[in-house]
Amino acid sequence: MINQLSMVNDDSSTYHFVLGMVKDKDVDKVLSILPKNAHYYFSNAHIPRALHHNELKEKATLHGLKGNSFNDVNEAITTAKTIARVGDVIVVCGSVFLVGEVKY
Repeated sequence: MINQLSMVNDDSSTYHFVLGMVKDKDVDKVLSILPKNAHYYFSNAHIPRALHHNELKEKATLHGLKGNSFNDVNEAITTAKTIARVGDVIVVCGSVFLVGEVKY
């Protein structure tokens, strides 16, 4: 995924990842391949399988990823859109359950 994203991003752009995952996946493996120089907005879907956004942020910190956590994916997206500059790339990913809660 990162290689494909680099084709749409130039050196002056920044990635903004709105990220949420479920507990029963290999979270550490995914976190280990994400770029450390991106901005992260950790969130969670509102289902029992979801990894809580605070726990995801703690795990991400161990992998050198920095960002804030949000209980609502739409709030995370709004914040990313506020911080992102023209030409930056915002990616909502991780869990299809998280993406399913996006309202816009």
